[in-house]
Amino acid sequence: MHAMELVRQDTQAVLAIRTRTSLKNLSITISYKCKEIMNYLNELKDFPTDAPYTAYYNWNRDDLDIEVGFPVKKVYPSKGEIFGKELLACKAVVCIHKGSHTKLKDLYAEITELVDNSEYEIEGIFYEYYYNLPDEVPASELLTKVVVPLKREENSCC
Repeated sequence: MHAMELVRQDTQAVLAIRTRTSLKNLSITISYKCKEIMNYLNELKDFPTDAPYTAYYNWNRDDLDIEVGFPVKKVYPSKGEIFGKELLACKAVVCIHKGSHTKLKDLYAEITELVDNSEYEIEGIFYEYYYNLPDEVPASELLTKVVVPLKREENSCC
């Protein structure tokens, strides 16, 4: 069982790239897109304010619709496929997962069960913030923050 919190997420500026990939190519796609964004941040003489994230818009293993990005201080202009935007403030379930990314499915099942027994619904997008990488630490030491935006059953998120 994971420790989960219901929190109010503040508005957050990000630089991001939306793309499609397969589960097989997910880690290489995330790595490549993060490097593109970091190169742009270097041009801007700025740096991320938190760990990189991936937003999942679907769970189709062969055609994942994802957004790879970094939280930043302010919304920056777009450049090529990189765009600046704000993640809107909302209520969310937040949990820190320690361990292999393959175990995240268990966490998502717990979150779904928690939300199903509440006055909220899952908004539809899932965010994972990666605080270290599989090539840096053993899989058992990976730290991932999962953020699942919510909406009340009768109206939209916040």
